[in-house]
Amino acid sequence: MRRALSGLFIAGCFAVVSSWAAWGCLPDPPIRLPDLSVAGSPADGGDGGLARLDGPRSDLGTAGWQAESGLGTMQTLRAAWVADASAREVFVVGHAGVILHLSGGSWQKESSGTDANLYAVAARTPTEVFAVGDRGVILRRVSGTWQREGSELASTSPLFGLSVLPSGEVIAVGDNGLIARRQTAGVWVAETAPALAGLALRSVAGPRLDALFAVGMNSAIVRRGQLGWELDPLPIDGAGRGNYYAVATNPADSAPVAVGEYGLILSRRADRWQVEKRMPPSGMTAPLHLYGLSVAGDELFVVGAGGYVARRLASGGSWTEEASGTRADLFSVSGSSVSGLVSVGENGTLVRRQ
Repeated sequence: MRRALSGLFIAGCFAVVSSWAAWGCLPDPPIRLPDLSVAGSPADGGDGGLARLDGPRSDLGTAGWQAESGLGTMQTLRAAWVADASAREVFVVGHAGVILHLSGGSWQKESSGTDANLYAVAARTPTEVFAVGDRGVILRRVSGTWQREGSELASTSPLFGLSVLPSGEVIAVGDNGLIARRQTAGVWVAETAPALAGLALRSVAGPRLDALFAVGMNSAIVRRGQLGWELDPLPIDGAGRGNYYAVATNPADSAPVAVGEYGLILSRRADRWQVEKRMPPSGMTAPLHLYGLSVAGDELFVVGAGGYVARRLASGGSWTEEASGTRADLFSVSGSSVSGLVSVGENGTLVRRQ
């Protein structure tokens, strides 16, 4: 199938569009006043040349992405957390404080107590879930109720990335170099380091507190070791500098992978950040920006503009594009199993891989 993908645009990187456009800078996925939002998907006919393959041979032709109905919202959805391999329990967050919860086979809206855009959600178990967003909002769900946390940070900087560690500690990252850590005692503290000054961070991942990586705008890559946060010392391949929107670590070796604008995919090797790029599908007239990634089993999945989905082995190899069934921009993908992945995006879009 082919369809014309037109009229899609991404507004500037921050508030000043014209001055950054010349640098090729891209916004955090979506900008709609008053907060980050999403550029609209094309509404014209055809398929924009977003032809996909049906999946690798390991799927035996049976795997596919299907749109989820009954969500009850048209708000842009920014992130999902999947509790189990079959995606029977899922939490989704989005713009205007939207929180959705799948449990018992049906979707329910839950009250967030805020109208701030929510950009990330994460947990260890469904009994304690965290979400973060604009204006420094931090939410914690216990006993089925979402409550505000983090007042001790005294910060209104937006938070975009979130990770809950096996230790129970929680890490959130955002603008102005803010990295907030919830200690096991339940107290939030701001982690400080010279390397963090002025950074606009978008995502954080890692297996433990002393092995974290955070990425963001303007080629920002920082890591946390035993002595705290520092700029990652490894060089980035020349073609790999830009804005990075998501990072994940491979459970097999804890090696991080980051994705970003113009199809950027970076893998941290022994001596450098090695770069590869995904090219836009034939007929795609807008840039292919990659906004989300997830490691499921031994495979890496990426999602992005125009409903783009692709996968490969986490250890490397060739990519296979998959038909997502949507032209909407997809901003995250989550799940521990290749048959239980969930991806969310603009205008209330949610697709599941089964």
